[in-house]
Amino acid sequence: MTKRAVVAGINDYRNWNSVGFGNLSWCLTDAQSFAEDVLVHGRGFRPDDITVLLDRDATRTNILEHLRRLLARADLGDVICLYFSGHGDRAQVPGTPSEWHETIVPYDGAAMISDHEINALIAGLEFNRLNLTLVLDSCHSGGVYDPAPPQGSKVAQWGEDKLGALVSTCKTILPTICAQTVDPFVNNIQAILRAVDSATMTVDGAKDTAETAKATLFSACDFDETAKENPTLRHGFMTKALLDTVTQSAFKMPNRLLASDLRGKVAAFVSQFGTSQQTPCLRGRPVRQDEDFLTEWTFSI
Repeated sequence: MTKRAVVAGINDYRNWNSVGFGNLSWCLTDAQSFAEDVLVHGRGFRPDDITVLLDRDATRTNILEHLRRLLARADLGDVICLYFSGHGDRAQVPGTPSEWHETIVPYDGAAMISDHEINALIAGLEFNRLNLTLVLDSCHSGGVYDPAPPQGSKVAQWGEDKLGALVSTCKTILPTICAQTVDPFVNNIQAILRAVDSATMTVDGAKDTAETAKATLFSACDFDETAKENPTLRHGFMTKALLDTVTQSAFKMPNRLLASDLRGKVAAFVSQFGTSQQTPCLRGRPVRQDEDFLTEWTFSI
């Protein structure tokens, strides 16, 4: 069993400033600390098996290609992790306006990386072949319209057209868990309301999982929330909470840290960091939520 990871962090969003993505401050620190403190010291990864991509190296092509290489060389039971700290966004699925997918925003301004593209990389793999975990300290929010996004938020300023389209059309949001079909998530947004400068949603939590999911997703916030960073913490809220949890002696390797327990502990830390709502989420195949975080699976089913 081998553990490998691609870790990306972006502060410099000069290529996206004109479309509402401001520069960030602590994503490089997030990425470096996650690689060293969580993966190496906390979960037993070898430094040589971790690729760290910062700012101009964290292009769309580099992120996807390095992940593709890891997946191509992985053997049964290997652990693969993709970590990203930077801006996130949401876009309509082409041809299906009621469905929206999550995206992460790379350094170069060519295009975002959608969950569909990550799904496509592992389309040929069996759903129980690898422990593939995505840790995204980025926004997948209901958008912020007109006023500048709150300071320290990893969210873009949306235009009226995009926010209006979300409110009028969105019935399904597809989480990045590499499920084989969209069926488990259809109509997981039960209500969506327009606020003055954003949108709020009622999410059907029963549709957070899928038996055919090929990945486990730790996300920094729920579908209508924003992920935040803070100069006092010198990190994003979620990454700081991961560091505070995983680096505790009780949870360092070889000690166990179940994914479901980790989500609860991270959420508890995040709730202490700020007053605005940010709820870390765990989505994926239900049986994997009872597995040890970033470790070889106990269950082969």
